[in-house]
Parts: sequence; structure tokens; C-alpha cells
Amino acid sequence: MRETADDAWTPFTVGLPQWTAATRLRGRHALVRTVDRVEAAVLVLVCAIAVIALPVAGAIGTELYDSMSHSHAGAQAATGGVVIWAGTTLAAVTVFLVARALCNRVREARWDSGLRNLADSEDGSAHNQNGQ
Repeated sequence: MRETADDAWTPFTVGLPQWTAATRLRGRHALVRTVDRVEAAVLVLVCAIAVIALPVAGAIGTELYDSMSHSHAGAQAATGGVVIWAGTTLAAVTVFLVARALCNRVREARWDSGLRNLADSEDGSAHNQNGQ
């Protein structure tokens, strides 16, 4: 019996979008430094904190609304929730900016070290890939 095109198994796969920061975290690529992976991990963590803080701030705002009995309770509860979320997100972004500045310092130090090593080579000249 001959197999037709309808009889063959066809795999179905769903490709997930690749987020640049998450892609840097995994895999072994020669051009991705450890410092880049640390920076990407901090960025993913900051985004996760900002997303997780949103429902927490909403729950706190709801609790504030339920505990108040006067007419401006809705506005005060909403403001409280927004302030909590904004404060958490601002703190997370500040951590990312500090981590990025430290990573930049490490990158620059390694770059300078590599240039110094190149300048301090045996004969003082840079070699091309052919060794000439």
C-alpha cells in the first residue's frame, strides 16, 4: 500500500517570539560576554518585578478602598495603588541602572586590559590574522 501525503505525520510547532534579553541568558555564543548575561538577567528580573507588582498594588488599593468609608475612598485607593506600583517599578529600574553602570565599568576595564595586552606584545606591533 502506498503512502499518500495525507497519511504522513506532520509535526505542528509554535515558535515563541525571541526576546533579546532572554536570548542572551541562554546558549553559548562567543560574542556574548558574561557581563552581558548578567545585565540581561537583571533586565529580565526588573521586568518581572514590574509585572508582578501591578496586581499586588491593585490588591492593596482594593484593601484600602474597602477599609475607607468616606466619599473620596475610590480616588485615594487608586492613588495608593499607583504610588505603590510606581515606587516598586522605580526602585527596580534604579537597580537596573546601577547594574548597567557597573557592567559598563567592567566592560571598559576588560577592553582597556585587552588593548594594553595588545600594546605590550613581544615586538610591540599588532599582527593580522595571517601572522604577518
